[in-house]
Amino acid sequence: MNRLAIKPKGNKSITHDQRLFWFVSVFIPFFLFQIMLQQPLVAQNDNKATLTWKMNYKAPANSKFVKFFGWNKTGFYACRQKDGATLNKQQKLFLEKYGDDGKLIRTREISLKHKGKDRKLEEIFLIGGKIFLFTSYHNLRDRKNYLFAQEIQEPTLTLSNKLIKVSEASTSNAHNEGEFSFQFSRDSQFLLIYAQHPLKKKDAETFTLSVLSKNLSPVWEKEIALPYPNKNFTIEECRIDKKGEVFLMGVAYEDMATTRREGSPDYKYTLFHYSENGNKVQEYSMKLEDLFITDLTFRKNNEHELVFAGFYSEKNSYSIKGVCYFRIDLLQKTFVSVHTKPFDFDFITLYYSANKKRKALKNELEGKVKKQAELYNYNLHDLILRNDGGAVLVAEQYFVERVEWWDNWTGRRYIDYYYHYNDIILANIKPDGSIQWTARAPKEQVTRNDKGVYSSYSMATAKDRLLFLYNDFRYDFGIGSTGKNPRNADLKVTEILLDGKTRTYVVAQGQKNPAKPIPVACKQVSNSNMLIYGESGRQISTGILKF
Repeated sequence: MNRLAIKPKGNKSITHDQRLFWFVSVFIPFFLFQIMLQQPLVAQNDNKATLTWKMNYKAPANSKFVKFFGWNKTGFYACRQKDGATLNKQQKLFLEKYGDDGKLIRTREISLKHKGKDRKLEEIFLIGGKIFLFTSYHNLRDRKNYLFAQEIQEPTLTLSNKLIKVSEASTSNAHNEGEFSFQFSRDSQFLLIYAQHPLKKKDAETFTLSVLSKNLSPVWEKEIALPYPNKNFTIEECRIDKKGEVFLMGVAYEDMATTRREGSPDYKYTLFHYSENGNKVQEYSMKLEDLFITDLTFRKNNEHELVFAGFYSEKNSYSIKGVCYFRIDLLQKTFVSVHTKPFDFDFITLYYSANKKRKALKNELEGKVKKQAELYNYNLHDLILRNDGGAVLVAEQYFVERVEWWDNWTGRRYIDYYYHYNDIILANIKPDGSIQWTARAPKEQVTRNDKGVYSSYSMATAKDRLLFLYNDFRYDFGIGSTGKNPRNADLKVTEILLDGKTRTYVVAQGQKNPAKPIPVACKQVSNSNMLIYGESGRQISTGILKF
């Protein structure tokens, strides 16, 4: 999930707000998979991934794991956060250093108070071999939220006394502090900081873009106002390229409602390209003739092009019928290689019951467009660029179910939220826009009132295949499944080979794990290893998954 962490307006659900990804502080080595995608299929390796638990330890009381934020030749780094027990008590941060075998080497508690003032944790990155902590301080008198960078010194993990002010955001009150989000260029030479300004619904959407070099020296900064009212535009993705130019994409709504998963589609995707230190802007509107783009993501390739891929629908709805793909030539300012491809009927109905599939086939044969089978509630997670101009699109089915019920004994009303994280789908797209293959990694994850902490997945590349690691809660899938309780779920891997074929197997049976793995916290740390993180109360376990 390499998206900028910008909170959406309205009630659209976005998986990234609930995930623990650290975005692009460290890049997963996708280049291996990109190269292999263009080679002839090799024989499938029968060797399966194996998991070895390395250590157990007790986490500090009332602390929560934030993320693994980087690694180098000496090991891996993680951080935990502890909120104050009262409003007047400060937050605390715990830095952790692990050896390359997954064992904890050092823990350091860091106070976020500076000169008597409490600060808020924003991010922590390993940049150019140095660890930098980003914190913010809300100045009520100035109505400003200031962002500071501070180096963490190795090997002691102690905090430098020097604070570097790198950005600021206007605020309206103590409860509306504005937002900071971060994005690196693909070569890690530039860091983009997006500072959102709180505004009223009828005002234009405004924010500040700050571009820094990898040593945190300022390159350019620009306050920007979009030509849309705040209530009619939602920013979804923002990226910076190797030249320090910024690309911001969002959805422009036709009316006041910014709801995307209910009712009729009423929005279009819009992209803004900021060059010449933010002084020049080019706007693009993305549309498909007679089709509706439901979801879209983009990347900058090595040429003067942006590559877009996403889903479309033939209905007047938010379901998805197929994949769309196109590129924008930034020199000519034109769209090239615009293609759409519907999913095969068998792919869409792969996990339908026999009766449901018969009804879907009947509607397909009779040409009943509004009743034809389509896929629902898939969120784009990744777009992997191929060296030949093609791409691999990765998406996951995600939705939240709200259930209201009454307790007959007490007469009280209750509301439960069920978090669904289900199948992963992939589309391997050729440079001409045609789909080479589609694949699905079958999983079912449903939990209640926990925001899906044990759900979703982590992805890794291993020479000639993609691997997806996840907990599977189903009773009837595969061997060794232990039920729908996520704490007893089996840890599984689905491998996607170069021809789109899949195989799924258990790497750890749920009842045998010392702690329940949290997939989104697990990170690939070499070409053949993934660092596994699990929790059971305050009991923490780490392990190595070897491909």
